[in-house]
Amino acid sequence: MVHEAQAFQQIIDKLARLEEELQKFKLEALRSQIDIGIKQLESGQYTEYNDESLSAFFANIKARGQENLADSDSL
Repeated sequence: MVHEAQAFQQIIDKLARLEEELQKFKLEALRSQIDIGIKQLESGQYTEYNDESLSAFFANIKARGQENLADSDSL
């Protein structure tokens, strides 16, 4: 019984380490995307939005975020 408890704790510990590693990868990816955005802004590669196009822009961001959440939930 003690052996089973130790094995279970090892699995929990490994899962915690993997979750921490996944968060680090997500943070690195976010930082990379921010760096790309900054470089695009500095080089003039950006789009100006008006009230109408801004709504579509936010809807697109929301849809992509929901897709990302669905993808991460399926892992």
